[in-house]
Amino acid sequence: MVITPKIICDTCDTKHLLKVTLGREDNQYHTFPCTECDEEIEFGLENLFSKGEYRYIRNCSEASFGYSDAIQVHLNPDFGVSHKVVEAGDCITSNLL
Repeated sequence: MVITPKIICDTCDTKHLLKVTLGREDNQYHTFPCTECDEEIEFGLENLFSKGEYRYIRNCSEASFGYSDAIQVHLNPDFGVSHKVVEAGDCITSNLL
């Protein structure tokens, strides 16, 4: 299952559409560089197997915007590579990943 929270970098206001694959753990945390300013962003999910809550840990805030207005960041707790970045509006590349 993949969820798509929308966040904005608190440093440079870059919009990110996170595509987070849910892992096997009840809590999961991700760290990745902002795609614009390279400041580290931390994002977490807690209580996934009960009600599920987003936790915006550091340098990001929840935001509201269209999917094509943001850079997509793919996060998967089960892969050795921490994230993949897809340019805004590039749906074909995003689907192929």
